[in-house]
Amino acid sequence: MLHNSPGVTTVAIVSLALGIGANAAIFTIIDAVMLKMLPIKNPSELVQLSRYSQGEHGNFSYPCYEQLRNQNHVLAGVFAVSYPSGFKMRVAGETERVLYQYVTGNYYAVLGVNAIAGRVILPDDDKLTGAPSEPVAVLSYGFWKQRFAADPSVIGRTAYLYPGVFVALRVGFRELD
Repeated sequence: MLHNSPGVTTVAIVSLALGIGANAAIFTIIDAVMLKMLPIKNPSELVQLSRYSQGEHGNFSYPCYEQLRNQNHVLAGVFAVSYPSGFKMRVAGETERVLYQYVTGNYYAVLGVNAIAGRVILPDDDKLTGAPSEPVAVLSYGFWKQRFAADPSVIGRTAYLYPGVFVALRVGFRELD
C-alpha cells in the first residue's frame, strides 16, 4: 500500500522522523537538566526535606533545622538551604543585582565539595553568639567567570551585600555551578 501511495509514504516517514527528533531533543534537555548526576559525593543518596503548608512551600526555621540536624540518627549529614532570592552586591564601586541562597556552614562538607580557590562556608560560620568568623560569600563558578573574568584576585576582596544594610563579606567560589 505504501508503495502505491508515495505521498502517504512521504508523510509517514517525515512524521516519524519529526517525532523521533522531537523525542530525542526533549530527552537531551531532560538528561542535561534533571538526570545528570551533580558533581557531589553520593548524589543518589541526597534527600530533600521541605515544609509545605496551606498550598505553599516555605523554609524551616533555624531552630527547627538545628533540631533536625542534632536529632538525626539516620542521615550522614543535614544542611539547610534557603530559597533563591535577590539583592544588590557592590564590589570595587560597581553595583549589580544578584541571586543568592543562604546555606548552613556544613553545606559543602555534606556535599563533599571544595572551593576551586578561597574557601567554602564552614560550620564555625554558623555561630550566632560569641565571636563569629568573618562572613563569607561563595560565588558560583559561572558567576565568577562571567562577572569577574575568572580573576583569582577576587579571593579576599570585600563585597557589600545589601538588601537594606551593607554587610562586608569575603569572596570565594565553588566548583558547583
